[in-house]
Amino acid sequence: MDGTTNESRARSFSSAAARYAAHRPSYPPALFDTLAELTGFPLVGARVADVGASTGIATALLEARGARVVGVEPGAGMAAEFRRRNPRTPRLRADGNRLPPASGCLDLLRSCPRTRSSSPANAPSSWAGSRTDGWRSTTSSS
Repeated sequence: MDGTTNESRARSFSSAAARYAAHRPSYPPALFDTLAELTGFPLVGARVADVGASTGIATALLEARGARVVGVEPGAGMAAEFRRRNPRTPRLRADGNRLPPASGCLDLLRSCPRTRSSSPANAPSSWAGSRTDGWRSTTSSS
C-alpha cells in the first residue's frame, strides 16, 4: 500500500485542472448513441448524475443531447474548472463513493472513478441506467 487515500487521489489532479482540461480529448459522439441503445431510453430529458465529472466533458455532451445533469467532483481544482466550463450546470463537491442517490431520483448514473477520485478497484468508467425496470450497467475504458 502506498499510503494514498481516495481523498488524496481526488485532490491530486487539482493543481493541473486547467492543463487537464486543455489536453483531455473528448468522448466520441457514437458513445452516447450506444449508451442510449444499451440503457434502452433516450438521453433527452434523462436525469443524470456525472460522478467523477472532472472538468465536465461528459456533462456538456450529455446536456447537448438534452439530459439534465448534476456534476459530482471531489477535487477543488477540477470542480472549479467544471464550473468555469459549465456555469449553469448544478455541481456537487463530493466523494462519489459516499453518495447514495435517493431511490428514483436518477435515470442514469455515470461514474468515472479512475484512481483519482475513487477506489482503484472501481477503475473503469461505468454507466448505469434505470427507469422502472431496475438498473442496467455498462462499462467502458474511456
